[in-house]
Amino acid sequence: MRFTHEIADGLHTACAYSPEALGYAVKHFRVGVERAGRSPGGLDLGDSLLGAIVDSVIADRWIGLAAFAVSTNGTIIYRSGGPEPRQLQWFDRTGTPLERIGEPAYFWSLALSPDEKRVAQARPDPDTGRSDIWTVELSTGVATRMTFSPGNDDDPAWSPDGRSLAFWSDRNASYKIYRRTLTSPEDVVVYQSSTATYLGDWSRDGKFLLFHDGQAVHALPMTARPEPVRLLDAGYKRDEPHFSPDGKWVAYSSNESGALEVYVASFPAFGQKQQVSLGGGGVPWWRSDGTELFYMSREGKVMSVPVKAGPTVEFGTPTMLFESPIHTPSLISSQYAVARNGQRFLIAAPSMTTTPPITVVLDWTKLLPQ
Repeated sequence: MRFTHEIADGLHTACAYSPEALGYAVKHFRVGVERAGRSPGGLDLGDSLLGAIVDSVIADRWIGLAAFAVSTNGTIIYRSGGPEPRQLQWFDRTGTPLERIGEPAYFWSLALSPDEKRVAQARPDPDTGRSDIWTVELSTGVATRMTFSPGNDDDPAWSPDGRSLAFWSDRNASYKIYRRTLTSPEDVVVYQSSTATYLGDWSRDGKFLLFHDGQAVHALPMTARPEPVRLLDAGYKRDEPHFSPDGKWVAYSSNESGALEVYVASFPAFGQKQQVSLGGGGVPWWRSDGTELFYMSREGKVMSVPVKAGPTVEFGTPTMLFESPIHTPSLISSQYAVARNGQRFLIAAPSMTTTPPITVVLDWTKLLPQ
């Protein structure tokens, strides 16, 4: 039996137990739980959890990964440590490491500017842990903090001219999409929502933003009074929608097949939908001439799909370009970006030279307070 429980803010992990052990485990097992959750059977996990039994488990609250697992016989395995710093680094199509950019830091949600001189990213505030938008000059590695809000700012997307960034924020207890001109300190509200709202992409012609709520996908016209158009209804997990260069297609990830895969559909009708990935994948990026679609596999491989455009679009068989240094990638947050010509890849590479050891705990119930 499996249930998913939320640990920290927005971080979920699945634990497996035998049916006989489930009731006891629900009452006693905890690894850094901060907020209550519920099992599919309706068991209230929060009221019964007693306290942490292992400390310092590596957990990435922003991209939804935790380095631990539980067996059915009372064994826990985990890696200890904090969030792993990342090193911005270019790689070519064969996976050969090229130049490094700046110093290691903790960041995610990479978005390469249209002129490829900067990369936007999200970073946590060292005091509050909330995320803000930063930009990094690729020629110098100099990082500049763009937002200073009390909430989370994330998923930056560049305007076609590279002069502005759009991003979502949950500041002031509500979800909004903001626009920030690089030369201005003011964040301008573009759209306000009563539900969770996560930004995807900005069309090349500047007319639309793509956003989603974790399931439904919407297009937001960039007009004086924008009203979003629903492209996909809720029902499955969906993420990372991106426009094709000509704006006629949208690539996105969905778990409707049972695993997260990359799909493409026409825009704005959202017809002619087809799956283009094999064996799991997410975070699709288009080559600027529209002849190639890239995605990250669940094993951290950078994959390439040939694209033949016309009245309809045809996709070839996915092939691996190279194995990235990200062995456990997030498929719901961009840890890589692609140069316009598809020849180089900017990757948030792990900066640790050694892998934290795995700790095995036998009969973890003996660690519980009596």
